[in-house]
Amino acid sequence: MKTLLIAFFTLTANLLIAQTWYEVSVPTENKLNAIDFPSSTTGYIVGDSLTILKTTNGGATWGQVPLTGIVVNHLGYKIIDVDFVDENIGFILIGGVNQGPYKTIDGGDNWVLFSNGLSNMCYKNSIFVNTENDFFLGGAGCFQSGQVEHFLDPNWNFSTVNYESFNPSEYIAEIDFNNGVGIAAMHNEYFLRSIDSGVTWDTIPSGLNNTFKLTSVMFATADSVYAGYEDVASSGSGILRSYDAGLTWSQDINSALFLYPSFLSLGKATNGDIYCGASQSNGTQSIIFETTDGVNWNYENVDHPINGIDSYGFDVTFAVGDSGYVIVNKPVGTLGIVNEKFLNTINVYPNPTQDFFTIENISYQKVVYNLFNINGQILISDIISTNRTTVDISFLAPGIYYLKPTENVLGAGQKIIKF
Repeated sequence: MKTLLIAFFTLTANLLIAQTWYEVSVPTENKLNAIDFPSSTTGYIVGDSLTILKTTNGGATWGQVPLTGIVVNHLGYKIIDVDFVDENIGFILIGGVNQGPYKTIDGGDNWVLFSNGLSNMCYKNSIFVNTENDFFLGGAGCFQSGQVEHFLDPNWNFSTVNYESFNPSEYIAEIDFNNGVGIAAMHNEYFLRSIDSGVTWDTIPSGLNNTFKLTSVMFATADSVYAGYEDVASSGSGILRSYDAGLTWSQDINSALFLYPSFLSLGKATNGDIYCGASQSNGTQSIIFETTDGVNWNYENVDHPINGIDSYGFDVTFAVGDSGYVIVNKPVGTLGIVNEKFLNTINVYPNPTQDFFTIENISYQKVVYNLFNINGQILISDIISTNRTTVDISFLAPGIYYLKPTENVLGAGQKIIKF
């Protein structure tokens, strides 16, 4: 019992309360499976019932992307993965159909099926894109376990996978690369590892038993790799970590004594912070874990299971999940704001202020602006029609607010502090 209590104390000591997450409104309640930001302004989310969402303002607002060119038998199919090369060129992967990925070159306005016509991979589950002419697909064969296919223009190549169980439920859940080293997490207790840029994949044991299923994998550095897993037989899951580029693995978080989630998704910010999204054992709530130092994990309970995570900038991180759930670790009203551009076009004073502030419009152009609270709600909306405009905020509670002009000529915003 003493050993158990010590282990429990050590685990909980390393799990601290994390930063606040803010919900973002999106035009769907479908389950969302993956997110990708190819730039700091443009991002894509995919989900069930052929859901594709797009933002062009850093995630502040999202709209539906047309399905032009996508041909399936019915609209109930799931889009399970998304990966974009830049703001316009990218791929989506539809589950449940024996076909290749769909590709767009115009930001999602049109989609074209990208198929080799020879694939035996009936169950495609993951895509990793280097360039529009160099990408990998991971999944399982019709009567086989994990498979990897590689398109390197102009040819499709079928990678050698040194594992076979003839069980398509042991598919490849996710693939990640660092230079020529690749790690694939299979939906069982094994990893696949390649040291020849994906030509050959060898089996690597995770150290788990056969009731566990790997769900995700991600390189943090060239040597440090994280992986999530769940236990389908009981309520004990966790995060694995490798310090030798995926050769050997050890426990990083073992939740058997604590929160009992299934770990579903991983993400890394530019500043090096690592995020992991999880689903509680009750299947209706979730937790997001975060480490800033690779040792201590912070966490926060959120409302729905988290299926995908991605970041842009220094650390603007989004997570997507069930029931159209989208959250971000920054106040919604600040998204898409570029203060450097703002300072060239507008001055705001006094700031901090108590009752009023003045907007000095250096551009002398008519501009519509909005004042947001930290939850992204618009409190004031008006037009700056002169070079100086006074704004009354005497009715607002003390706190932090965000002024964001909506015209493209500004494309930026300013934090306002009311005391």
